[in-house]
Amino acid sequence: MRLHQVSKRVVSLGLSLVLLAGGHVSAASVQEDLNRIGTWDGVTASRPLPGNYTDWSEQNVPFGVRSFYAAPWRSYMDTRDAPSLINSLGINFNNTIKPEAAEATAQVLQDAGITSARLEIPWKEISFDDESKLNTNADAQLTTILNAFKNHHIRPLILLNANAGLPVPYKMVPVSLKQQAKAGDRAIYVSDVSGIVPGYTGLQGQEYQSMYPIITAVDAATGQCILSDALKADLRSGSQNLIRLKYRPFSGVQFSDGTKNGAAQETIDGWLNYVATVSDFVARRLGTKGQADAGFDVEVWNEYSFGSQFLDINNYYNPPLKFSADLSYTEGTNVKTGAEVILPLTANYIKNPEHQLPGVQVISGFSNQRPWDDGATVWKNQDGLSKHYYTGFDQNGSVISSSTVQQYPTVNALGASDPYVPTQINSFPEYWFYSYQTEFAREAQPFPGPFADHYRYASIGGGKEAQLWMSETNYHRGVFAGKLVQQKGIQPTNPQLVQLMHSLETKALLRSYVFFQHKGFAHTFPYAINGGDLEFGIVPDAFFSALESNGYLLDSSAKSKVGPEIQSITNLVQFMKAGESIANPRKLNVDRILEYKPRIVYNGDGTDAHPARYQAEDLAILPYQLAANQFAIGYYVVTRNLTHAWDASKDELDPARYEMPDQDFEITLSNVNGVGASVYAFDPIHNSKNKVEIVSSTGSTITVKAPTADYPRFLVVQEAEEGPLLGDVQLQKTKNGPALTFTPNVDGNVKISWGAYPARETGAVTVRRYQHFDANLTNPVATGTSGSFGFNKTLGTSGDSNGYYRITGKIEPQFSEKYTFIYDGECRTQIYLNGKKLIDSCQPKMQASVDLEAGKTYDLEVVTFYENNGDPHSAYLYWSSSSQSFSVVPAKPDGSSEMYRSVTKNEKATVLLPDLKDGDGVRLELAKGGVNITYPQWDFDLRGVLYPTMPIVEVGDAGAEPRSLQVSPDTPLYEQPDACSAVVGYLAAQTVKAVEKRGEFYRIDTWLGYKWVHESNVVQP
Repeated sequence: MRLHQVSKRVVSLGLSLVLLAGGHVSAASVQEDLNRIGTWDGVTASRPLPGNYTDWSEQNVPFGVRSFYAAPWRSYMDTRDAPSLINSLGINFNNTIKPEAAEATAQVLQDAGITSARLEIPWKEISFDDESKLNTNADAQLTTILNAFKNHHIRPLILLNANAGLPVPYKMVPVSLKQQAKAGDRAIYVSDVSGIVPGYTGLQGQEYQSMYPIITAVDAATGQCILSDALKADLRSGSQNLIRLKYRPFSGVQFSDGTKNGAAQETIDGWLNYVATVSDFVARRLGTKGQADAGFDVEVWNEYSFGSQFLDINNYYNPPLKFSADLSYTEGTNVKTGAEVILPLTANYIKNPEHQLPGVQVISGFSNQRPWDDGATVWKNQDGLSKHYYTGFDQNGSVISSSTVQQYPTVNALGASDPYVPTQINSFPEYWFYSYQTEFAREAQPFPGPFADHYRYASIGGGKEAQLWMSETNYHRGVFAGKLVQQKGIQPTNPQLVQLMHSLETKALLRSYVFFQHKGFAHTFPYAINGGDLEFGIVPDAFFSALESNGYLLDSSAKSKVGPEIQSITNLVQFMKAGESIANPRKLNVDRILEYKPRIVYNGDGTDAHPARYQAEDLAILPYQLAANQFAIGYYVVTRNLTHAWDASKDELDPARYEMPDQDFEITLSNVNGVGASVYAFDPIHNSKNKVEIVSSTGSTITVKAPTADYPRFLVVQEAEEGPLLGDVQLQKTKNGPALTFTPNVDGNVKISWGAYPARETGAVTVRRYQHFDANLTNPVATGTSGSFGFNKTLGTSGDSNGYYRITGKIEPQFSEKYTFIYDGECRTQIYLNGKKLIDSCQPKMQASVDLEAGKTYDLEVVTFYENNGDPHSAYLYWSSSSQSFSVVPAKPDGSSEMYRSVTKNEKATVLLPDLKDGDGVRLELAKGGVNITYPQWDFDLRGVLYPTMPIVEVGDAGAEPRSLQVSPDTPLYEQPDACSAVVGYLAAQTVKAVEKRGEFYRIDTWLGYKWVHESNVVQP
């Protein structure tokens, strides 16, 4: 992203100029709706949030469709730990920062708690004549910057890129034009062609890309130079500078006439040499050669929309060159053609142990601005995907009404197709987590949605989770600043204007850092440190001026000018540093929200399909666990317009005009011990602690009344005693079978269940296949079983003809609630519950809701017709309710894969699970009082799953070979010194034998894999 690209969505202060373009509604009616935004009706004292705070259906917007009502980020809520937020804080160290300022700037970043910085080292900086080195100037400047990073513990994200402005190593070729050339000419004439290499030399300034047009042939006698395309502009006779590139743009490997194109591989080899040189250079400058972590990460490419012409040679040729074979790379079933092969090739180079780059993560920049990439299609050595989610103020794009938005498939609040557009304004950082357009942040949600494989845990297998990185983002305020400059008749350097812009950026930055990380992005890199007071700058221009004026020393004068953005991040990090590293935080829930004096977000028409929206529906609640008995819960109203005039009586340059007045919300949280708890709110902008009222509390809930702003504050809940945690959870293969180890922080009884992923329970679903003519399903040709109603490419084979599948089983819900069943599979499908049709094909949609009772058994049947296309089919039946998270419907557990284990505080527990198979997952649950911890938080989490590629390891004494000996059933097993694991069937790490009944409970003995443990009162018969 660069400044000339920032035309985004935003609103002008004078709206009438843009509202009549579509002619659908009057400017007056639109303005009337806009005037209601943020107002209270003066009558309604309070309003509860309708429905559940987290609702899976918020993300249920099919790809290719938008919704002005859905908020996909509210389909889920994680609980995270504090270090995950601190470690996510990055920034773009842009090339406008002078190397002399690098040391002081890095010091500011370190002091603020920012842990990483994105730094571009472009291909063009490699020496033309010695590609094992950078050119002299780049070496000196980048050495200074990397030394500053090293000194201040800033981890670089190195951007590898070949922007077409100057894509690769180059040399200038001075020539003299013998005659003027006109636009449209296909040749130029020069006095001397000796410095020209056809195919590698071209013009400058004709288009954005250098070496355009390319000189394809020369005539030494006449000086004629044939061009790959017609000139775009006239050229005067006389001195001109041509440019010679070291490599030709990426191209096919064979021309259409069968001729090999050696330049294609030459460019690939040049890229890999560039990767090698830069990675070695960075590691050496950071001093990490030979260490366990090379100390940096790599992003391959930057934005297709900005300077990517070098990826395709036909951006330089007209007519285009024709190829019969393209660049290609294959890895399993994943095939990539064209220039993007450099991504897996780069990842393979980085991960090759011979190159000594341990710990370096490789992410794709090709995914910056497109929606197609997902975790199921990454390369084996690729660690993640990066996005560039920019937002801002746009005079023409931020007003949303039927007169200003393009026609596009749209669904209303009921999920039905409907062109209705509620009038509103959007100019806010979280835009991409709503469904204003179909390309929202689907990859962050922790369960599947309507866009296949676009969710957090989509994987290529082996437990590999593709990380999400926000390698560029920011809220652009340049258009808003320009409007104020024009309206107020002031200079762009006006101190009040500068102060206002940084005030807006402070809120935007806090919101971006906290929201993006909490919703699923591992790292966030706002653009940029030095991006201009009125544009993207996070650190004020005054800071850099002060540095330069005093010889780049970070004295008190310069420190005083670091700006409110850096100060607020400093406050946030200092606050969060109190948090411990917690691998498996306790998941909190939001049971109820009550909005006092409800403020409108946008108006509706009074129907269920087009309701008005209020701020409770945009209340972000973002829990972090700091300790076993302490939480810091981020909360704020996700206001849709940062430039909204909350107090129009104040001057347009007064930041107070745009500050949302505090609004009270009553929030009920569950899975928190409210008895004896204390609370307060931390404000990172003002670095203050604010009082919060406890309305009510129980052993499992707390209700607070919290004054709320339009930026994150943190509700600190200090419980009176520690709640349960499960630490160091590992599932590994040993020579005696799979071993589960974990360490609880409290005494108690852990429930362990296991079975096919993602259900992690064992039950029986019967699968029968019928031929296509057997519509009555009378003669199955094949029968099998499954543990759930989820099938990942296991229905049908290449040898099958068209036919039916009938999938039957029993289910047992945990909660007495309304459940929604959602089917993802072939359209010709009927689903029956207790013999009653629940879903019938795709009309109107493949879902239905029904009330179920906890503990009651139901018969479920899925009948689907599939058409064989040579590939196995997938079919998933999901369910969700207020308490049941979105998951594949499991078969009713048969009790064979469930056990209870008595555990002791801070003692490592080891359990052998010999029945566990590859592809099975485990779930652990530990309760203390009214609160509980579940591992993992989400069924689809890739942790706690047994994978075929896992090595066999030793887990303490769990690998000891068990022996089979006689045991007396009347004596506790721990009193029998020769008792071992193979007693009464296969007993390793299972509940072994009930040897004494005490009231309603049995006393049991358990084999831990290395000793017997006697346990009492842990299993209810």
